[in-house]
Amino acid sequence: MPKLSNKTLENMFPCPHCAKHFRTRQGLSGHIQFKHKQQKNNSTNELMNEIEEMNDIVKTMVMLKVPQAEINSVILINKRWLEIKALCRYFNITPNNQDYKNYVIFSLANK
Repeated sequence: MPKLSNKTLENMFPCPHCAKHFRTRQGLSGHIQFKHKQQKNNSTNELMNEIEEMNDIVKTMVMLKVPQAEINSVILINKRWLEIKALCRYFNITPNNQDYKNYVIFSLANK
């Protein structure tokens, strides 16, 4: 494989999502289509599943006659978590379950 010089890299096309470089626009286009579009679809499906889970939690809380103020707090905490996850995805950061636990504990402590 030939070495890439600075001049060679100047002529390449960088991916705006992951900063990989491609020799042709077609290569970049294919990369985005197959790599990043699939990731976007997975992220959208994951987000929809999280929203459905949140709806189930709220329905359960209503059935258990939890006070509305507490239900609103849970909804707000989880809404903010989804916003944080979306921002993390933008910066290619993957939050995990421990991050969520820390966030919930911190949110409840500052309530």
